Amino acid sequence: MDAGKYETVQGQRLKSAQGSMPLVYDDQSVAFDEIHLVFEREYLTLSVDPDTDEVVLDCRPLGEGGGQVGDAWQILGSMADFQDLELGWCWLGRNQQGYTDTIILSFSGPEPQMMFSGMAGKLNVYRVVKTAG
Repeated sequence: MDAGKYETVQGQRLKSAQGSMPLVYDDQSVAFDEIHLVFEREYLTLSVDPDTDEVVLDCRPLGEGGGQVGDAWQILGSMADFQDLELGWCWLGRNQQGYTDTIILSFSGPEPQMMFSGMAGKLNVYRVVKTAG
């Protein structure tokens, strides 16, 4: 994964988050083919390599296909609390086969808040919650 793509949007405020081709599981959690995190000047695309489940990042200027919501796109309600907050820290998770299949993000601080994990060719979305001992 190219960390330079992440650094392009680090410190920018999140304007919207949306995912394409949602798959709803029995427990009502949702996975996506692709996710766009739209910031002030660029948008970050998260997708999954179908052969390895590695999370793939790309960063593009606004106006190059990102930020639109159509029939195949769904707003990520789980990220509504982070709208207008600055993208902060990023952590990468590598599996036992050496693939970076997880990315964790924070907004306006160093606490991990959102996790995106590649599984079965889809991006699964998790809200990270701190728990007591």
